[in-house]
Amino acid sequence: MGGPVPLGYNVMDRKLVVNEAEAEQVRHIMQLYLKAGSVPELVDALTKNGHHTKVQQPKDGGTRGGVHFKRGNLYHLLSNRIYRGMTVHKGEAFQGEHEAIVAEELWGQVQVKLAKQGQGGSSRKISPRTGVLAGLIYDGEGRAMVLTHTQKGNRRFHYYANRYETLGDNTASRVSARDIENIVVDQLSQTLASGSQMQSMLLDGSYTSEQLHNVISRCGKVAAELGVAKYLWKKEVLRNVMNRVDLHDNRVIIRIDNRGLLNIIKADISVQPSRTNLTIERQALRLRRGKALRLVIPAPLSGDRVQMRDERLTALIAESRAIMQQITANLSKSIPTLAAEKGRCRVRMMKVAKLACLDPDIVTAIVEGRQPLKLSPSKLLATDLPLAWADQRRVLGFG
Repeated sequence: MGGPVPLGYNVMDRKLVVNEAEAEQVRHIMQLYLKAGSVPELVDALTKNGHHTKVQQPKDGGTRGGVHFKRGNLYHLLSNRIYRGMTVHKGEAFQGEHEAIVAEELWGQVQVKLAKQGQGGSSRKISPRTGVLAGLIYDGEGRAMVLTHTQKGNRRFHYYANRYETLGDNTASRVSARDIENIVVDQLSQTLASGSQMQSMLLDGSYTSEQLHNVISRCGKVAAELGVAKYLWKKEVLRNVMNRVDLHDNRVIIRIDNRGLLNIIKADISVQPSRTNLTIERQALRLRRGKALRLVIPAPLSGDRVQMRDERLTALIAESRAIMQQITANLSKSIPTLAAEKGRCRVRMMKVAKLACLDPDIVTAIVEGRQPLKLSPSKLLATDLPLAWADQRRVLGFG
């Protein structure tokens, strides 16, 4: 449709056609990036080896390109989803008609490294339990956000933030990585648990009741497991199911890859996804709690008060009920034995299990978003809960 032709392709009849020699160069650059310490080091390596940008021949005559790569060229190349067979329009990616020239495994490794370093950022290692949305999250203007962090003493706080060189005259935006990742997991779980949404928005065509039942029940199973899943499995689900997440000033839009979702739930091969991918849109607010600015999804309104439900607290309550079910179903086994069988930490399992004895009024308040603003999952787990429900309400600040 016009514009510069990406390295690795030629244009024939208004379509991208693979230029195999250039495609090999693209793959070589990505593989070299994985070995290099940073993009600036990659610039130096490519310059020494005589690599140049693609020569463009614009309609107004002359030639452009054919020069040494610079940091900006390489950041664009390394994150260009065209190489995975996608077409990007106004910041949104769609399945293209051209052939992908970069394998999914190589692409994923490059995106993880880009997210860890951030554009122009440090190449120091960060926790492997961060960045589950790396390469998938964009601001309200369709600009990619990268994983970054700040250090306070021995603690490291991770954020998704704009790349400064893409801002122009606009203001930088950032959001707590934990906040947005928890929101995405929670909203995906709620949607998967809704059988009617899955049937109407995920599938195309007519299917037998057995096929529909299998799809809906498998979606429900994934929804139930996401809240208490280990990090690596949760990451696998999100990386395969998420198309992108758009973070606007007052809402979050989560776009699902329907085919990826059907693959995750291991749906029958005869089941075909809807041509229109599932989209989840939710209002979001930035709320100051103490010194921290948190991103939250408001619960339903009650009177004139906006209720702020902390999905981490509700997940903790759900986890306590699940553990209690395991305990009552295995009365002959101790909690340490059950923890060992489930591959869980026995200390945490014991702490979470005691929450099954919470005052029902406290549980209701947490689910409805009416808990004290200072009540966090860590505080709830650390509190020595009294047996009397009235004393529990007093200790936890419910009045």
